[in-house]
Amino acid sequence: MALEQLAAERGVPVTISVDHGTEFTGRALDAWAEARGVQLDFIRPGKPNDNAFIESFNSRLRDECLSLPIFDEAPALAQSACADGRLLV
Repeated sequence: MALEQLAAERGVPVTISVDHGTEFTGRALDAWAEARGVQLDFIRPGKPNDNAFIESFNSRLRDECLSLPIFDEAPALAQSACADGRLLV
């Protein structure tokens, strides 16, 4: 997990500021933070200027990573993996 690698290199933060976007409100991040005593500090809904760095990062992440053409193939790849028994849902 990328968070484990980052924590090993830099240490575990006290808090992580996050917005309310679906990519940052998942159970995996919540469980990771809780297990390590990291507080998730959600910005106020509708107030993106509370943490302009997060908003800028999220925008770049969506544009540069989550919009890649490879994700267009993801449903077919996941279906194939499930049919082959390589992925459990």
